[in-house]
Amino acid sequence: MNQINHIKKMRNEEDYSLNKIAKVTGYDWSTVKKYADGNVLPKEKKSVKRGMMYTKGVGGQTYGEIVDALLFEDSKEKKKDRRQKKAIHKILMEDYDFPGSYRLVCQYIADTHEEIQHNNAHERLEHPPGEAQLDFGNYRVCEGGELKDIKLLVLVPPYSNRSYVAALPRENKECFLEGLKRIFERMSVVPRTLRIDNLAAGVVRSRGRGEETVFTDELMSFATHYGFTPVACNPYSGHEKGSVENKVGYIRYNFFDRLPEFESYLSFEDWINNELDEDSHRRHYQEHLLISELWEEDRMHAFGAGYSVSNF
Repeated sequence: MNQINHIKKMRNEEDYSLNKIAKVTGYDWSTVKKYADGNVLPKEKKSVKRGMMYTKGVGGQTYGEIVDALLFEDSKEKKKDRRQKKAIHKILMEDYDFPGSYRLVCQYIADTHEEIQHNNAHERLEHPPGEAQLDFGNYRVCEGGELKDIKLLVLVPPYSNRSYVAALPRENKECFLEGLKRIFERMSVVPRTLRIDNLAAGVVRSRGRGEETVFTDELMSFATHYGFTPVACNPYSGHEKGSVENKVGYIRYNFFDRLPEFESYLSFEDWINNELDEDSHRRHYQEHLLISELWEEDRMHAFGAGYSVSNF
């Protein structure tokens, strides 16, 4: 299935000829023609995975998905800075009420190591200044002594890895655009392109079968007003917005290690953005400059650097 998707991507996105695809993949011309221009893909058989690591914990994710997210996040760090298996097991127990043993976590990591390595093998995308990625993250806070789920809309320009967030109660269209407007106001700039996942709040139909992504009318009007270009990820291509996915996890494991007190969405939003501002005064994980220094270059390539974002 992965090879079929690769053939279709070369045909539809990279404009490869059938002869060139056949040469690159080693398949005969008729097979390439069938998969590159055909409308029906063969159904992939999926085995049902069972066991404690595939059981959902706090927050709706399975314990295995939480471990995968931690491993993927750590893959961006230097080897000496990555969490050990004991630290991962501790996070599962303390933050997600994981009832399993340390040995079970070690076995899961060993069993999925090859798969994780494959997921990390994607070619690193080049991101020029002025671009940004956007996604929602689910977080738990404490309001009046009771647990409360909130949404953080997280925006990250990959070039600098600076981040801004908006705290919201839901992921609907109204919250999505309101949160994006508040982020633009806080940034005082608008990115030239904004890459999003196939969020229901912004996408009517995702790309597939030779058809392009259809965004909601509300998002297109919003984008026209602020002057940015929305770009949707390809289906099943989370690595295309890997920077923001990593940042969603980074925020969770660095600022939510103890449940923060929640008074109002706006006051909480101010607090987390202040934390992220302080965090930007560290070195970029790949460059030798501070994140805040790279962000200044990012801003110079965005629309309207230094202006006050108008109301929509």
